[in-house]
Amino acid sequence: MPECQNCGAFVTREFERVFAGRDGEVHGCFECKQKTAIKNGGATRA
Repeated sequence: MPECQNCGAFVTREFERVFAGRDGEVHGCFECKQKTAIKNGGATRA
């Protein structure tokens, strides 16, 4: 099950596919970051 490496919350496979960084990990999700930050690449870095 994919999870946010920043807060540990569950993320969907689709979220992971779209927002994961080059390392394949999600470093921010809707639980710990604002939607605007995620849209601007905030999920790819801590």
